[in-house]
Amino acid sequence: MESTTYTFTHGLDYASIVAASEKVAWSVDEIFRDRRFDASKPMVPASWVRTQALVFLTDQDQLTLNHCRAFSYAHLTGNYEEFIPLHLTGIIQQDWHGRRQSPGHGTHQRGAGVSPAAALPPPVGV
Repeated sequence: MESTTYTFTHGLDYASIVAASEKVAWSVDEIFRDRRFDASKPMVPASWVRTQALVFLTDQDQLTLNHCRAFSYAHLTGNYEEFIPLHLTGIIQQDWHGRRQSPGHGTHQRGAGVSPAAALPPPVGV
């Protein structure tokens, strides 16, 4: 069985990847230890919020929207971290080259037998 080696993977093997990941392991608590957010200041650049042209918004409204945008980015990033690995697992199991039979092989329905709702986070406030 022939495998494809991509340029960006030269010199990488599983053991070196795991070793590198262990060097940069961190937790949210370690990053934010002794840090506090100053609610009187913007959390993200105004260019991310893009509401400067809305002249009817007060400075406090602009600040509130800035905080909303910041937390939306944090929430989006959390969703990426939680659900992309699940999606990649499904992609990895696909039969790309006809060399193995993957789970669900022969079915034309992606994720057959798995409820899409099972992968969703609980509703806010629950």
